Amino acid sequence: MSARKILVLGAGELGEAILSALAVHPNVLDGATRLAVLLRPSSIASTEPTKSQLIESLRAKSVQFVPYDLASASADSLSATFASGQFDTIIGATGFAATQGHSLQLKIAEAVVRSPCVRRYVPWQFGIEYDLIDARAGNGLFADQKDVRSFLRANENKVDWVIISTGIFMSFLFEEYWGVVTKGGRKVRALGGWDTQVTVTTAQDIGTVTARIVFDETIKNQVVYIAGDTISYGRLAEVLGAEECDSSWTLEQLQQELDENPDDSLAKYRRVFGEGVGTSWGLEKTYNFQHGIPTTDIEVWVRENNSRFGKAA
Repeated sequence: MSARKILVLGAGELGEAILSALAVHPNVLDGATRLAVLLRPSSIASTEPTKSQLIESLRAKSVQFVPYDLASASADSLSATFASGQFDTIIGATGFAATQGHSLQLKIAEAVVRSPCVRRYVPWQFGIEYDLIDARAGNGLFADQKDVRSFLRANENKVDWVIISTGIFMSFLFEEYWGVVTKGGRKVRALGGWDTQVTVTTAQDIGTVTARIVFDETIKNQVVYIAGDTISYGRLAEVLGAEECDSSWTLEQLQQELDENPDDSLAKYRRVFGEGVGTSWGLEKTYNFQHGIPTTDIEVWVRENNSRFGKAA
C-alpha cells in the first residue's frame, strides 16, 4: 500500500527540496497522500522574513505543520507524536551537522520503531556510504550513523527502511570554508590526491529522487545510491579552469591536521574524504541513472552558478 501520510522532519535546504518534490507527485496531487512537516514551534511562528516566506510557501503546497522540538524530545514522546498524526512514512531531513554529539538520529530511529503506525522510514543518511567507513574514521565522526543502520537492520521486521546515499551536497563542495575550491574557483585543493573521487548531488535532485523512491514499493530495507556526478579532484580543477592546483592535502597532512585539532569537524571530514573510501560510486549503480531521472552534473552546476566563479565558469 502506498504512503497515505508522510511526515518530513525539518525544512532546511534538503527538507524543503523533498517537500517541494513530494508536493507535485501524482499521489499527493490527487489527494491520496497528505504531507506534513515537523518544525520547532518558534520556526512556525517566526516573523523573520526568510522563515516566514518558507512557512507561507509550504502552506501554499497544503503542507501541514507539526510543532515539535526534536532536540529536547524523548523517543517515547516522539513516537507518540508520530502515532497521534497517524503518519505511516517518516523522512528524516534534520541535517547531520546539527545533530552530532547527542545521538538524535538514533533516538528518531527508536521512535519510528516504537510507533505502531509507521511502516516506512527514510533516515537522515543522505551522505556517503557509512557501511564502508570504519567506525573510528575521522575520530568517530560517523559512528552514530553506523549505529542507526545497525539498529534499523535489527528491527526491519517492525518497519521498512530505505537509506539514500547521495554523496555530499553539490554546493558544499564549493564552499570556501570546506577549502577544496577557493578564490572564486581559481584555486582547487585535492583531498588525498588528484585521482581521489567524490560523489556529489544537488539538494534539489536529492529531493526529486527521494520523492520517487518513497513511492517505489519495490525498494525496502536497502541502501539506494543516487548521484549528480562522480568526479576526481583533478577533473574538478579542469572544469573550473583553476589557475592554482594545491596537492598539499595528502593523507599524511590531513591526519596531522586532525591530530593537532582532534575536535575540529572539518578536519574530521577532510580526513575521511581524503581516504576516498565510501565517498564515491559509479553513476551506473544509481537509482536516477537506472530510472532515467535527469540530475545536475558538475559542469552544468558551474555554468548555472557562473557569477560565483567569474572567469573560471
